[in-house]
Amino acid sequence: MRGVLTALVTSLFLSHGAAAQGLPPEATLEDIRLYLKEIDTQLETLRAQLLATGVRAPTPQGSAQTRFDRLKAEIEDLTARVERLEGWIRNIAEDGGRRYADVEFRLSELEGNPASTEIKPVPLGGEEPATPPEGGEKPVTALSEQGDFDAAQALLKDGKTQEAEAAFRRFVADNPGSPLLPAATLGLAEAQMALGRTREAAKNYLGAFNLAPQGAEAPQALFGVGRALRLLGQLSEACLTFDELERRFPELAPDLAASVVEERRSAGCS
Repeated sequence: MRGVLTALVTSLFLSHGAAAQGLPPEATLEDIRLYLKEIDTQLETLRAQLLATGVRAPTPQGSAQTRFDRLKAEIEDLTARVERLEGWIRNIAEDGGRRYADVEFRLSELEGNPASTEIKPVPLGGEEPATPPEGGEKPVTALSEQGDFDAAQALLKDGKTQEAEAAFRRFVADNPGSPLLPAATLGLAEAQMALGRTREAAKNYLGAFNLAPQGAEAPQALFGVGRALRLLGQLSEACLTFDELERRFPELAPDLAASVVEERRSAGCS
């Protein structure tokens, strides 16, 4: 009988070890939850097998049944902790989304827009990715769109900010579904900032970020939001934005990182 128990326990811990080795370091909370459920299922299976063999240990404190019950309780506790952690992360994301909605609301007020304008919060981490086209193909940029965008970029680079602003504005209006829309909206904001139209620039920086919170333009767009808020006298909101920028993108390009340090100093951020 002892041989049967030994074989069952060995089987459990061998399978448990194999599962642990198969859990990668980058495992998500859902992976951990499934892993814990798998262990729990194995424990239940082993419990049933033990009962079927009729094994009974003489001392309750050291019995296999007691140890299994204790391990099962620990697994249930870990599962509960994972669920609480998921809720905590969800609350942080929702809170971040509300803060950005508040920033956009303040910008709307500064522009004189109606305070009742509905603003959709963007949770931390950005919106859920859109369902890709069938076959996994990426959106295709039309040659005419690319040409218009490149022309606007060239105007901005040459310091022709008035013409660049008009070109980017046309692009945004004419190509609402373009893959280049985030970059074009960022270009529009940059041109408006150069022209001293800070309120408009702030709105478009935030618009560019909201269009692609994980895109290539996102760090520069979020920096633009913070800088514009500082220039508008919204210092606490500017500091909050710079904090979020560094949290979301810890590995900023050196020139942008240096600009963030300077802006934080100018805003009096702690």
